[in-house]
Amino acid sequence: MSSATWISLTAGSLLLLSSEVSAQKPSILALETLDQKHCCAIQPEELRSKVYVMRPTERAEQLADDMLNRILELYALTAKNWELRAADIDTAYACRDPVTKARVIYYNESIMKDAEDLREQNGSSYLLYRTEAILAHEIGHHQNDHRFGKQKAQRQKEEAQADLFAGMALYRLGASEEHTVKVFRSLRAGGESHPPAQAREEVARRGWLLGHEQEKYLNVTGPIVDDSRDADSHKERKPQDETTIPTLSHLTLLANDSEYVIHTSGQFPSGPGVGFSLQGQLEFPASGSLRVSVRFSHSDGGALSAHRREAHYRTSTGQVATASRPYQFEGGELDLATIAVDSIPYYALNLIPTGFEKVYSVMARATVFLSDAPVAETKPIEVVVRW
Repeated sequence: MSSATWISLTAGSLLLLSSEVSAQKPSILALETLDQKHCCAIQPEELRSKVYVMRPTERAEQLADDMLNRILELYALTAKNWELRAADIDTAYACRDPVTKARVIYYNESIMKDAEDLREQNGSSYLLYRTEAILAHEIGHHQNDHRFGKQKAQRQKEEAQADLFAGMALYRLGASEEHTVKVFRSLRAGGESHPPAQAREEVARRGWLLGHEQEKYLNVTGPIVDDSRDADSHKERKPQDETTIPTLSHLTLLANDSEYVIHTSGQFPSGPGVGFSLQGQLEFPASGSLRVSVRFSHSDGGALSAHRREAHYRTSTGQVATASRPYQFEGGELDLATIAVDSIPYYALNLIPTGFEKVYSVMARATVFLSDAPVAETKPIEVVVRW
């Protein structure tokens, strides 16, 4: 995939590109043999064992890159290890490269042309949403770590999870509920690999409704952790930089449960959320305002990013976080068990429901601040969430 060039997906900018997309002719780059054990198609009976990879037009490639990055950004997902390949297929495939482990999405260039063809829809963005839904569905397969099982029940379950992901993505992309259902009504359904048409529509609608429900809970009260002055201290640090803030082995952050199982049926869960307690003692000669923050990261160390409209359970730099209220500390010995850290509601973790198929492993680390200066932190602990 080429490096993404960011453009605005407005009707005006898309129309400016349309003549250039059709002006260039695609050419064949390679004939690829697909391992069907690592692939799936968005529509039934579409997956082929051999495909021609095409050289896309410059503008179609630009649109595809932009859509991929836009959807990944909605869920604060990294664009690392993703590949887009134009191919002579009907719509789109999701494949895991068995050698490089890259997350590959093959797509028919015509769906990018459809996304641009807004003039024929009298300004309607339906075709744009359809193309975004197709890409989001394939992203959903990869994000859910699907293994593309060949048994009918497992395969249909995986397709439903990808449809749910796409429905949530369409809400965040601005599609209406009506547009979301219309998009999935246009896709083929049924057969051995995919749920029936009505089931696909209902799952996509449920994803859209979950996205809508999450918006109701988003806080607007400002970041719970204002790290604007100490942001540099909390950039992802290399091992040799760990001396920046002392990590003290006798300080312990504890999750209140060994595993959090979130049950939901159309309603986005608001609580009780993930709770924490602290153990250990510190001694400081100085007095000042003391607080404890808890930041969340992925298991690979990358920051777990908050929903773009979540304003409270986050740091000022966008990382999912919770914290204690400020305490006036007069110096001397401090028992951390007396510090109460706010629980973080499930919705604020910005995770994606998978029907209990995926176990999320996120890391949490507590940092102690005295007069806004970080003075100590705990080792990270694992928080397991099954949704």
